[in-house]
Amino acid sequence: MTLKRRDFLKSIGLATAALGLWDTGWPLLGDRYGQALAQPARRKLALLVGLDRYGSAARDCPPLRGCLMDLELQRQTLIYRYGFQPEDIVTLTDQAATRSAIETTFLEHLVQQARPDDVVVFHFSGYGSQIQGAEPDDLQPSLVAADSALPRSPRDQVNDLPLATLGLLLRALDCDRVITVLDTSHAIAPQTTPPVAVGWRCRRAAGQGDWNPDIVAVQDALRQRALRPQVPGLYLQGSDPHTPALELDLESFAVGAFTASLTQQLWQELPNNPLTVTWQRALSRLINVTGISQHPTLDGETSNRPSLGSWGLVPMSSQGVDGSITRVDSNGEVRLWFGGMSPTALKTLGYNSQFTVVTGEETGSVQPDSPSDPDRSPLSLKVQWRDRLTAAAYLTQGYPENLAQLAPGQGIQEKVRWLPRSPQLTIGLEPQLDRIERIDATSAFAAMGQVEAITMGDRAVDYVFGRLQALQSQSLNTNPDGSLSVSIHRYGLCAPGQEVLPGTISSADEAVKTAVQRLGSRFRSLLALKLLRSLINTDSTRVPLKLEFKDLTLDLPLARYVAERAVGLSPWYSWRNGSSALHFPLPQSHTLRYQCQNLGNQPLYGLLIATRPDGSFALGYPPSLNTAAQQPAKSWVFPPFSATIAIDYPSSLDWVVTTPTTAMELFCVVSTAPFPRTLQALVPSWEDTFKPLRPVANPLGAIESLLEDLYQGSRGVLPPADAGDTVPLEVSQWAVVRLTGQVQG
Repeated sequence: MTLKRRDFLKSIGLATAALGLWDTGWPLLGDRYGQALAQPARRKLALLVGLDRYGSAARDCPPLRGCLMDLELQRQTLIYRYGFQPEDIVTLTDQAATRSAIETTFLEHLVQQARPDDVVVFHFSGYGSQIQGAEPDDLQPSLVAADSALPRSPRDQVNDLPLATLGLLLRALDCDRVITVLDTSHAIAPQTTPPVAVGWRCRRAAGQGDWNPDIVAVQDALRQRALRPQVPGLYLQGSDPHTPALELDLESFAVGAFTASLTQQLWQELPNNPLTVTWQRALSRLINVTGISQHPTLDGETSNRPSLGSWGLVPMSSQGVDGSITRVDSNGEVRLWFGGMSPTALKTLGYNSQFTVVTGEETGSVQPDSPSDPDRSPLSLKVQWRDRLTAAAYLTQGYPENLAQLAPGQGIQEKVRWLPRSPQLTIGLEPQLDRIERIDATSAFAAMGQVEAITMGDRAVDYVFGRLQALQSQSLNTNPDGSLSVSIHRYGLCAPGQEVLPGTISSADEAVKTAVQRLGSRFRSLLALKLLRSLINTDSTRVPLKLEFKDLTLDLPLARYVAERAVGLSPWYSWRNGSSALHFPLPQSHTLRYQCQNLGNQPLYGLLIATRPDGSFALGYPPSLNTAAQQPAKSWVFPPFSATIAIDYPSSLDWVVTTPTTAMELFCVVSTAPFPRTLQALVPSWEDTFKPLRPVANPLGAIESLLEDLYQGSRGVLPPADAGDTVPLEVSQWAVVRLTGQVQG
């Protein structure tokens, strides 16, 4: 039996699914709400529960690695983004998070203290489970506490925390502004081992047996209270009842994929964003790190309060931020927390990265360095060192007189990003490789430029190299003709936690060195992709632009984007309808249109780069801009904004998806300066002058040229510096927005 979603909702006390967006297949389109922020709450309370290591009773629960990090992500977000007081946040971790401790703390900290106008947040990260009841179709979802043994027979007692109990606890609250976040799953985990660098937050088998009498007694006592008719507030679940919730290895630490994506979005969130927009964007972030392998759900009451602000989560800054100041020392050192940066952006963050301080005085779309206030000197911080999500920085100027203007809770926004001219591709050697295989693989990788092989676990890796049998642990190993493979000497590549990359598997047994050499050209395209992804600044760009990706055949907007931090955006910047998610269905054989609109008063220059799972790159460029054969194309210019252009003449590119593929990444590149080096490097791609989408022969060379063009565009606004092996880019000078499409048949 499988736990049905309607039974899951009934067990917790939710009458209906209000906004389970995954149930519709794709995020909803066209939701807009008129709304006003709620009055500030009198008090904000939170209970955060996370278990990486379970007690001896829960022997069936291998250690997790990201649950305590989830709590830190949530705690920092609540304190420094939403103004929770540290003393109002209680955490229960590992073996202290027993079932009775969770119940008691919930009652004492939340139920007994919360008043009608307060805000309550409950978060759980750990294993989920389901318990078989007396009837075959009676499956009851539960949370696995530190002392939850897996019942193996009807004689055993179940000591999980039932979602039915959690529902009663939530209904006992005297306030309705309640947000519940469960980064767990009640699915049955696959019987195979998880993919490399991934953990599953669900048990491998359903329990059976009677509930511990203490659990029944707690539920009976709660039912004697004056309870709400249903669970109040918003109820966010990391995955639906059929798919595992994932935790992923990132840069030297693990996190729950859902919690990381959700908290990143909360740092970037604007106070008046509709709840559907918030949810769609959080899902897009999740898809970027997991693919479509985890299906979160959002349920609860949304009709009366359609934004997070109206639920009491009003950010301390009216702008989206990449993190916050957490401490200011008298010696000038400023501690920072980067909860709002995506995993891709976080990898670029290091020595010399610069951030602008949001003092809280700026509102609307005009930013701290807006030219509308030329006499104002924005405060800027330069990073000295970083450890995971924490960093130390110093004022770039004005020390010590400006130090008094800094305070914990002030937001920070990216200003200058430093990138290597020649990036390194880090390949993890899959743990099941034997000693000889590892030696041979290390030797083969050492002969390659810009590629290094390391032992898994030493530090973060870009891809994993190993035996096909280990990399495809979630599925049968098959030969290219579909027959079952019994070979152990076929090798391939996968991204951490994802499927084997198409085109990297050998058709027969081969030596390790041969496999590495065979993948040489693929490593170069992966280097190009890594460098291109490092340029993504969707959240932080200040280039005034608006993008749309549209299915012309159906006259349907698929994805829409506007640079929310851009200076002086025109009133035309808002979209009237359409999806704000950056992930969308990509139908085969339909005509697609990419549009970019300049909302500023200076010309902008554009490129469109498409990549496919097989490692191929393509350039999107209007055929009308081609010149003579073997000559660079003319610049693709997006003219300054005017009302006429806004209505009738957006810059666009149309094409039809005909090449067989399962997915496509689109990188929308826009700069304040042209791309002479990039266009020169792409000369071999101009063979067919009538194709709007052309294959790129040397992706790495083209992307390295793109980096140099962007650097030259930033030099005019940056102080002179010897860039050396790294180059600085100023966020007001370039934008790279990533759209991802999943091809539909």
